[in-house]
This record gives sequence, structure tokens and C-alpha cells, in this order.
Amino acid sequence: MYIECKDLLKTYRSEGTILTAVDHVDFGVERGEFVVILGHSGSGKTTLLSLIGGLTNPDGGTVCIDNIDNWQQTDGELAVMRNKRIGFIFQFASLIPTLTVLENILLPLSFTNDPQGDRQYALELLERVGLSGRQDDLPGQLSGGQQRRVAIARSFINRPAIILADEPTGDLDEVTEQEILAIFKKFNQRGVTFLVVTHNKDLALDQDKPRFFDMQNGSLRETSAL
Repeated sequence: MYIECKDLLKTYRSEGTILTAVDHVDFGVERGEFVVILGHSGSGKTTLLSLIGGLTNPDGGTVCIDNIDNWQQTDGELAVMRNKRIGFIFQFASLIPTLTVLENILLPLSFTNDPQGDRQYALELLERVGLSGRQDDLPGQLSGGQQRRVAIARSFINRPAIILADEPTGDLDEVTEQEILAIFKKFNQRGVTFLVVTHNKDLALDQDKPRFFDMQNGSLRETSAL
């Protein structure tokens, strides 16, 4: 397996009560797959994505990407893995308000030796998400949906092998959503692995052979798209 979770556990303590967000999950994804994780708010989907992406420490179990255990790496090695191999699309756009659109897209490259090296690629990504010519705008000059499109463009700037997307089209209109899903499909056809968390069962039906999982109360099971 390219991405493999074994007996993955994450709990939180709230007012003296232990809450299980991810409950001993076994989960595997092959390279180049398009995987959709469905479930209601609070079911553990976002926590699972954070564990896979190396953003949250598990309380038990392992996460391996390409046979490397996330949590056997040093903090520096984990940071390099996240920066070079994974593109994150968070539930909120999380743009830096004092940076221009272009600067926000280029931000992940700030941790590399050539932070401006992909300026032309950033402009191409901006065009792909339908915001050509807006590179010098500040986030405050954009609508919420436009900010989300900038965040999606940012997730691809480091040419990641894996995209982890948390409700990636949640605040987009239907037309823009279809445009973004078409972009996802093109990248997936080029070999990028997608893990998409959503409550929208129709989100990935146009993708090539997507796999669907359902998450409830921290437990995960594979399901059909129907």
C-alpha cells in the first residue's frame, strides 16, 4: 500500500470525558487512487486526514506513506515530507490577508531553496481555477469562493504526489465545483493520489474509479457510491 494506516487511534479529553475521534482504523490507499471519505460532521473525518498528513500525533497505531512511518521520522523529516509530497486543502481557505493572491499560492515554496522558482506555474494554476489576472489582489478583495479557489491552487504548487482535501468545494457554487473537480480528475489521471473528505456523496462520481469509505463515530468502512 502507498498509504497505510494500521490500528490508528486518536482520542481527546473533554471535561473529564475521553472522546474517540479515530477508533482503531485500518485503511489503505494505492498510489494514484481517488478516495472519498464520507460522513457527518464530528464523525472523525478531518482528524483522520490530519493523522495521515502528519499534522496530528496518533495515540496508537501507525501511518505509513510509501513504507515510511510518519511518526518514526524526526520533526524535520516530517516537515520535509509534508512540504514536498503532500498538498493540503483545508476546510477553510486560511489565506494570509497581507499577502497577495500570488504570494499566498507561492507560500509553500518559502521553505525551499527557490521560493520564486514556480511563479509561472503559480500563474498557470491561477488560470486553471478561474482567477487569471487576480494575482496582485489581496484576499480581502475576493469572495469566499474565490479565496477557496486560491487555496486549491496553492495546494498544487509543490507538485505533490498526494492531495489531502477537507471539504474542498464546500463554499463553491455548482459550476465552479464542477470546474475544480475536473482539475482534480486531470491531476489524478497524471498519478496524483487523492484523499477527499466530504459529506457530499456526489462529489467524485465523475472521477475515474473512485473508492468510497463511510466514517461514523471514528470507525471507517468501505462502501459503494450508491
